[in-house]
Amino acid sequence: MKHLGTIELWQRFIIGDDDALSKLYNCYVHELYSYGLKIHGDDYLVKDCIQEVFINLINQRKNLKLTDTTPLYLFKSLRNKLLEE
Repeated sequence: MKHLGTIELWQRFIIGDDDALSKLYNCYVHELYSYGLKIHGDDYLVKDCIQEVFINLINQRKNLKLTDTTPLYLFKSLRNKLLEE
């Protein structure tokens, strides 16, 4: 059920619904944080990178595609951001 909600939220975000992004954030922030700590143990860096992932989503909204793998996209984006740091 969470997956179907995620697809709908992603679609709503892409067409301009900022509330949908907030809901995506709230849905995944704890999982992203736990995942990030496994990659890099710095609590503050992980939190900053999560914020940057979502800021980048806002900045790239017009270039984003509809997808049914939103969680994978978020986790991969966080991993790449942490490795970049």
